[in-house]
Amino acid sequence: MRLSEIHPAYYVLAIWATPVLFLLVYFASNPDVNFRSSDAKWADSEVEFKGRDLDRIAVLFELYKLGCDAPDAVLVRTTRRHWINIIAWPNYLTDEKWRVPYGESVEAIGNYSPSVTTTHCSGSADYDTARANAYGHLESL
Repeated sequence: MRLSEIHPAYYVLAIWATPVLFLLVYFASNPDVNFRSSDAKWADSEVEFKGRDLDRIAVLFELYKLGCDAPDAVLVRTTRRHWINIIAWPNYLTDEKWRVPYGESVEAIGNYSPSVTTTHCSGSADYDTARANAYGHLESL
C-alpha cells in the first residue's frame, strides 16, 4: 500500500489524535499530588497546569505554620505512587514532591484547607518569612 492510497479520514484522525495522545502522556507522566499537615489541620492540592506546584504549596504550608502557631507541623504527601503507571516512573524518581514523606489522608479535612467542616485559625503571617522557610525546607529534601 502506497501513501497516496491511504484514505483522507486517517489523516484527519492522526491530526486529532496526536495532541490528545500528547496530553494523555503528559498528565499520566506528571501526576498532581495532595498534601496535608502532620497535625491534620491543613491540606492542599497541587494543580500544576494552573501553576500551583510544590513550591507554592510549601509557601502556603509555611504561612499556615506561622499564622496558626503550628511550628512542629510537618508537610505530608497524601498521594500514593501508583507503580502500575509506568509512564510516571521517571517523575517518581526525579521530582522532589515525591520525596515529601507519605501519610494517609484525613477525611475530616479532605484535600483543601480550610475545609467546610472545620474551623481555621485566623492568625496572620509574614509572607517573606514563610517563603524563606519553605525554600529552606525544600532544599533539605
